[in-house]
Amino acid sequence: KMDADARPRLTKYSKLLAVTAGAALLAWLTLSVGIASVTRLRAPDVALSWRPGDSRAQSQKAVEALARIRSRDDLLAAERLATSALSRDLTNVTALRGFALATATRDPQKTPSLFNLAARLSRRDLPTRLWLIEERVQANDVPGAIRHYDIAMRTSNQARELLFPILIQASEDGATASALVQVLAENPNWAEQFLPQLYREGPSPETLFAITRGLTAAGVPPRWQLVSALTDRILASKGYDLAW
Repeated sequence: KMDADARPRLTKYSKLLAVTAGAALLAWLTLSVGIASVTRLRAPDVALSWRPGDSRAQSQKAVEALARIRSRDDLLAAERLATSALSRDLTNVTALRGFALATATRDPQKTPSLFNLAARLSRRDLPTRLWLIEERVQANDVPGAIRHYDIAMRTSNQARELLFPILIQASEDGATASALVQVLAENPNWAEQFLPQLYREGPSPETLFAITRGLTAAGVPPRWQLVSALTDRILASKGYDLAW
């Protein structure tokens, strides 16, 4: 029989062992979560080796797979990764975007609705917004495309760097210039950064004049420094009537 002093010692050691095991498990979980969170975007394979079910790492791996598609099997592999990521996190926009792209050839009718759902989940996902811009351009919906430009540039400095030059060149089209005026009249947070670049790089003084007049008609106070620079530019091209 176990003596009376041995029982308390055994109980004490059992509790100590349980606490030690629990602490070790917690430390491992903390380490795995930490490594996965750091590596899931740059090295998703590393993240998945620590956390096989990490939704963000799976979705990143799906996006990378889509960028190097060589066969139908590659496409199916990307779809499986995106589906698995979504099964763990339905709010994972990258996974939803990856799923939309992976299934686009098989079920193209659903692609726009999937991208619109991704856009509702996050206004900040630039690849989703770029896809929607192109989709509206292809549908000849200029106001719809400009609205997506607006949302992208409101939420991302990277989008401004990418889209400002494209939008400036596109503003030469009358329909685009008109839609642009409507958005600029709302004084979006990117307007102060965009307008000087527009007046400096705009394709023609006539287009810039039309945009200036449209903004004034919409009740936007003139930016006199820009108007003065535009007038000088018009005079340099001998457009005296337009300058007046």
